[in-house]
Amino acid sequence: NYQASEQGKGSGAVSICLPCFRFHWVQLSLVTAKMVGMNFSSSKQFVKPPQRGIFPLDHEAECKPYMEKYLKCLKEEKNKHHKCRDLSKEYLQCRMDRQLMASEDLDKMGYSKETE
Repeated sequence: NYQASEQGKGSGAVSICLPCFRFHWVQLSLVTAKMVGMNFSSSKQFVKPPQRGIFPLDHEAECKPYMEKYLKCLKEEKNKHHKCRDLSKEYLQCRMDRQLMASEDLDKMGYSKETE
């Protein structure tokens, strides 16, 4: 928002449109104030580890059929996981049987008869 000055039209000289300059200066001041308030260097993100710890990947695809059945069920049931409960239980049991995750009572993981 600069305007050519009357004196130097051919010389390429410019003068500042004062109302425009004031508007943009105020806008810049507000943006700068907001950015000062956002201290990017001190913002820390806290990442929580998985509840059951880290477990090995199924490199041999031993439990892949169970996983595929479970994922297919989720897709067919529009992600209503409670309808695929038995398949997820089978998948977890497969992983535990092959030492791909720590063995644990499935009842403690929410698969007891009472929680159905």
